[in-house]
Amino acid sequence: YAYLIFNSFISIDYSEGILRNFGFLRIIILFVAINYFFQDQTFFKKVFKFWSVVILIVLIDVFIESFTGTNTLGFGNDIYGGDRIVSFFKDEPIVGGYLNGFYLIIIGFLFNELKNNKNYLIFVLSAIFIISILLTGERSNTIKAILGISTFFLLYKNLDIKKKLIIILTMIVIIFITVSNSIFLKKRII
Repeated sequence: YAYLIFNSFISIDYSEGILRNFGFLRIIILFVAINYFFQDQTFFKKVFKFWSVVILIVLIDVFIESFTGTNTLGFGNDIYGGDRIVSFFKDEPIVGGYLNGFYLIIIGFLFNELKNNKNYLIFVLSAIFIISILLTGERSNTIKAILGISTFFLLYKNLDIKKKLIIILTMIVIIFITVSNSIFLKKRII
């Protein structure tokens, strides 16, 4: 931020850049506010639980739309020829990017909350996230999600190498089965 202010002072047209650069102060205030609120563990847990519920609702909606052709609100069948999944976004096929933006954060939160007693549930949820992002037909988000979850499990230090390999191979098999059983995904991915 100091660089932006300095850049405004040395720019050719001082008045043009100063207002735009001064507007970036809101990002610093947001950063401080987030750090302040997330110091409180109860607030932190409430936010992540709320995010988890919202993401799970979207996830369920993606599966409903992939099987029925329309989501719970009736969107999707007439848009994009019934192939692309739009979920609650009505006319924009961006649900894969939305899920991709949150699923690693949610999985990490669940790993932290559940510790070692329910890891299998987290692995199943990870597979469900990957399948749902794959079903949306968004190629780049699917690749990012697969690379992200693979990196997450490979770098997770509380799993031994055998469990890591089983998880990665299981994900590959699930992805292969999902793609091979869908004409749309064969056309879109392969």
